[in-house]
Amino acid sequence: KKRPGITPDHLKLQYAGSIGFISVGAGYEWAKKKIHGDLYYGYVPAGVGGVDIHSVTGKFTWIPFSKTLDNGVQLDLLTTGMLLNYAFGRRYHLFSRTKYSFVYYGFPTAAHIAFFVGGGISKKRTGLYYELGITDRDLASYATNTRNIGFFEIVNIGIGARYCLR
Repeated sequence: KKRPGITPDHLKLQYAGSIGFISVGAGYEWAKKKIHGDLYYGYVPAGVGGVDIHSVTGKFTWIPFSKTLDNGVQLDLLTTGMLLNYAFGRRYHLFSRTKYSFVYYGFPTAAHIAFFVGGGISKKRTGLYYELGITDRDLASYATNTRNIGFFEIVNIGIGARYCLR
C-alpha cells in the first residue's frame, strides 16, 4: 500500500550511542526494509553531561544480513551504517572561531560523524537493536595516542527499540 504524504515507516527510541543520553526518532525504509534512514532528536541532561545538550542526528543504516525464523522472528545478523550528529548551543562551534583555532580544539565541537555495526531482533511491528560505534573525534584521538587510549575506550554502545507504523 502507498502511504499518504510523509508518514514515516517506523519510530525509534535509543539510549546512548553518541546521539544523546536518550533519543527519539522517525524514519523510512527502502530496498525491502534493508535500508533505513532516520532523523533523531537527542537529549543529554545536565546531571549526566554536566550541561543540558540538545542535538539532532541523521542516521543511515544498512542491514546486509538477516534471517527470518519459522516463528516469524527476524534476526538482523549484521547492521552497519553512519550518522551525522549536530549539537545546539553557543558553547559548540562548527567552524574555527577567531579566538581559538582548530589547532587548539582539533575538531569542530558542534558536529561529528560516527560509524557503527550492530544487530537486532524483531517480530511483527516491534524490535530491539544494538550498535557499537566510533566517532570521528574518538578515532582521531586514538590514532594519535594509542599508548594512552585503549581501543575499547573509544567504542560507544547504543541500544534501541523500533515500532513499525505499517
